[in-house]
Amino acid sequence: QEMTSIFVLSDSNLPPEYLEEELQVCGTDLPISIFSLEGGEQIKTLEQAELLYHKLDSSGAERKTLMICLGGGTITDLGGFVASTYKRGLELVLLPTTLLAMVDAAIGGKNGVNLPTPEGLIKNQIGTFHLPKYVGLNPIWLESLDAREIRSGWAEIAKHGIISNSSTLIEGIILLPEEFDVDYITPLITIAAEVKHYIVKRDPQEKGSRAKLNLGHT
Repeated sequence: QEMTSIFVLSDSNLPPEYLEEELQVCGTDLPISIFSLEGGEQIKTLEQAELLYHKLDSSGAERKTLMICLGGGTITDLGGFVASTYKRGLELVLLPTTLLAMVDAAIGGKNGVNLPTPEGLIKNQIGTFHLPKYVGLNPIWLESLDAREIRSGWAEIAKHGIISNSSTLIEGIILLPEEFDVDYITPLITIAAEVKHYIVKRDPQEKGSRAKLNLGHT
């Protein structure tokens, strides 16, 4: 459908040029509103969702507003949840900037926030299914990540290799170079993302085979 405005949710931890690149790619005369916050599990709350609803409202967002999320899995989870519920659903574009989000969190349409309890947070207890119109993967963005974030993504790629019996992914993990190499990782990202897309397409609301993606999550 024809868009009337764009609302960008971005992670404030990102190098500023990432957001600048995104705005250049938009290449539009439409009004663009930008809101940044620091990613992390602490933002996946109903309070933060309510804050975003107010930001959308004050920006003049309407049903034909496009929401773009630039950041890791917590940004895409929160932003996707807000997009799926504001005015009963905005069109959504996800631009994941972590390896974990590129091969997992940004693919499949699951969005959610955590539920606080006296015993602690229950992850993703409140959520929706809302498929993005587009997921853009730019492996160059991974160069800003620390080693721990990269390892988290490698673990997810290994999981996708196991559940799909992909020798390419499994061997790719075994033969990892010591230094981060975009040319090495890019084809592995593509294959891992395709594995998740294949599974999700056949069980979009996790009523059966999609549950295999939970391997290693509990």
